[in-house]
Amino acid sequence: MKLRVPVLWIVLVLTGCATDAVQTATPADPYPPDACRIADADVAVLELAPTPASAPDDPAAFARSLPIDRSLTRAARWQHQAQGWSSLTLILQSAGARSLSLHLSDLKLPPRTQIWFCSPDGRLRHGPYREAAGSELWTPIVPGERALLQIWTPTAAHRQLTGRLADAQGGYR
Repeated sequence: MKLRVPVLWIVLVLTGCATDAVQTATPADPYPPDACRIADADVAVLELAPTPASAPDDPAAFARSLPIDRSLTRAARWQHQAQGWSSLTLILQSAGARSLSLHLSDLKLPPRTQIWFCSPDGRLRHGPYREAAGSELWTPIVPGERALLQIWTPTAAHRQLTGRLADAQGGYR
């Protein structure tokens, strides 16, 4: 009987520790705050190659590929938000573009992560994208020379997010 009491006590203590660890990783609010709401001063801007007014040799072409090939977490800026959330935010800009879209590769998304691709004023929003089939994501277009990429993830898991900004597409028309 003496052996059962210490073993039972150890099991109860360890179970309590495991439960506490899981609870601390969960954000206080199950959903991140409104996406695509930013102040330009707080955001990294990635200047892409200019997009020409039209395709030089192909009248059927509608966009120019703008190579990026950068680490997502190094190009953008992390901000710790309220209620246990963090956002990774980046403005993409290509002079002369009529629209922009983005290709993300090598994505590894922690649970509950949301990816948004928006107009800089937040009025047009594509998302939330919660999965990346084949570790890739191709976004729809956002009209204009500038677009906003915003990724929300629980703060406790933000270091698990990895990926690359593969390239963007600058629209001619």
